[in-house]
Amino acid sequence: MFNLLESICYPPPVEAFARFDRMTLSENLWFCEILRQPHNEPAPRQLLWPEVPTSWIPLDASATLWNQLIRKLGVPEGATKEGLRFEEIDSIEDRAELRKKYDDIHALIIALQMSEKLNMKQRGKPHSVPFFEQTIDGACGFYSILHALSHGPPASMLGSNSLLTDVFVLSNEMSLTPDNYALALELNKRLEEAYTDVAIQGESVFALEEPAMRYICMVNFDGNLYHLDAKRNRPGNLGPSAENVLCDKCLDHVNRVLEASAVRKPVTMLALISGQDPKERKQKQVPQP
Repeated sequence: MFNLLESICYPPPVEAFARFDRMTLSENLWFCEILRQPHNEPAPRQLLWPEVPTSWIPLDASATLWNQLIRKLGVPEGATKEGLRFEEIDSIEDRAELRKKYDDIHALIIALQMSEKLNMKQRGKPHSVPFFEQTIDGACGFYSILHALSHGPPASMLGSNSLLTDVFVLSNEMSLTPDNYALALELNKRLEEAYTDVAIQGESVFALEEPAMRYICMVNFDGNLYHLDAKRNRPGNLGPSAENVLCDKCLDHVNRVLEASAVRKPVTMLALISGQDPKERKQKQVPQP
């Protein structure tokens, strides 16, 4: 009994939970609940967080790699509306053509060099929207993928076998503090391994200094338009909107973001849409005799 009490009051270092990803969801939540309890001595608790921040290999802003990653994470694909994929967008200038082509869009992601000039006014409560503040260095793109998949129809498309299902359940567990939820995400080794397998195929490398890159995810959630940037400490609510992220309100905001950035042209823009890529569908068709 003494050993049990000692383990609760003085949790062991992170290394002891190397198999954290193999816990059941209830065990996962129990562990995080233990982490949030006050301790008599602060020193042992500090062992839970390594002095060097967790770092992952940066992921290229590539629809090909992102689609490969979400398949590894258990996101469905297919020719039906239940399938999801990322597709790169060249421009948002021709809005009519954009809306015609992407009528089933769920999220718009902009990867760009970002200055600190952008100042947004909150037009609603930001706390009801799923949001992930970045604590893993180099994983900017991954957090934008989390934001895109955790809202609206995409979140409901994830099956029980998806690696992201437990992540989203944990993020909605009200008893967890943000710091301990971040720790739970960082300790998910299966998630990290799936990410690394894809990221190493790209050209991005570790930087000695944090690159001035930002990934902004635009989503419509619960009747409001949101600007989600994992490097900010909270989501930005741009106010009510009954339309998807290709509405004038959203695209006007994107243009303001581009004007405030270090360069006028974004590095990449990606859309999360439903259905199978028409090119892939054509390749899979069996020729008629």
